Amino acid sequence: MAQEFGKRKNWIRLIKPLFLYVIVLVIPFSIFMVFVAIGSETLRAFVFTLAGITVVAFLTIRHLHSVYAFPLIMIDDSFVAVMEPMFNRKVYERQRITHVYLFRHVLLFMHNGWPVMVSLWELSLNERELLQELLKDGL
Repeated sequence: MAQEFGKRKNWIRLIKPLFLYVIVLVIPFSIFMVFVAIGSETLRAFVFTLAGITVVAFLTIRHLHSVYAFPLIMIDDSFVAVMEPMFNRKVYERQRITHVYLFRHVLLFMHNGWPVMVSLWELSLNERELLQELLKDGL
């Protein structure tokens, strides 16, 4: 029985990572690299600049697509997958999750002895409570 919490293909989830990646990372990096290439006036610098900007843009678009395509939390019989903006997708084994606490919009639990904190700001109260019950049932 797999359950999903959070919306798939929700463009509102893209606002924070889009702002941070594009405005704080991609645009300043691109401007800096273009000025370096213009200052050096070599073909090698222009090729390196084009390759660097392409890689940074590709990684940004790939991460934004993952945030857009996957829901916040997916729970299976044996795994819990969390997809938060600005982070990679994380997968936890349900058998190894202990000490589940829900404090307002934050889910806290221990996985393999390590504390994990998941922001649930986009979930409704009913979804948060159901998520907490499902995780506690696995204990």
